[in-house]
Amino acid sequence: MPCASCGLRSLWPMPDETMLAGLYRWGYFVGGENGGYVSYPGDAAIHLRNAQSRLRLLDRAGWSSASPSAGVLVDIGCAFGYGLEVARSQGWSPIGVDISESARAAVAARLGVPVYQSLGEIPNDGIEWSVVTCFQVLEHMADPAAALREARDRMATGGALLIETWDAGSVAAKALRSQWHQLAPPSVVHLFDRPTIRQMLHRTGFEIIWLGSTGKRVSVRQATRLLAGRHPRLFGSVDRRLSGWKIAAAPVWYWLGDLISVVAVAQ
Repeated sequence: MPCASCGLRSLWPMPDETMLAGLYRWGYFVGGENGGYVSYPGDAAIHLRNAQSRLRLLDRAGWSSASPSAGVLVDIGCAFGYGLEVARSQGWSPIGVDISESARAAVAARLGVPVYQSLGEIPNDGIEWSVVTCFQVLEHMADPAAALREARDRMATGGALLIETWDAGSVAAKALRSQWHQLAPPSVVHLFDRPTIRQMLHRTGFEIIWLGSTGKRVSVRQATRLLAGRHPRLFGSVDRRLSGWKIAAAPVWYWLGDLISVVAVAQ
């Protein structure tokens, strides 16, 4: 259902936080429940490479930290913490946020990085955050604008917000229509496009300094699972047999023009 004031298309009725948290159990990350991953930890090397590419967008946008020793980076929707791992290797002090209990447990066990269920749980020690990242998470949140306002309140003026999300206004989304992979309720509750992203960031205290189409790496097994979900007759048998193939973990480059990234600064 589109919003009358901004045009953002959202699921109705909107699931509450408890229902959304229940979607992201272990089976979402291993086994593909609710449109999730065949093996999220099995694709760790791919996630680490994607995280490196995403953080490089800060330099591409011309943003630099005011602190010579980096600062606090908060990753909303951190999943198993691969972005946190890369951020820490680059000198940031990372903090994770994820609604999934399974994801938080994985981060705590693997990295020992502080991780919380919500932004409001992060202790307020008076240190302003330098960077907040939201990689393919805003579309899954009941109230993404509220989360961005809360993040802005804790950020330094001039701090960077880095977003990756899907563009429902892209040529690919319009061409594929009902077969577009992001039409995946109840886990995907919002369909953004460039105008709605711009409006939301303006309303929540951010100014965009870079916005563009980006790509990412996915494993062969994950790409095949997505295709099998939309076209079971064509790809179902391949998906079922793929688990025993070495090529299953190989990365492929995804770029159909329907993935967008944004770098914005806190005003």
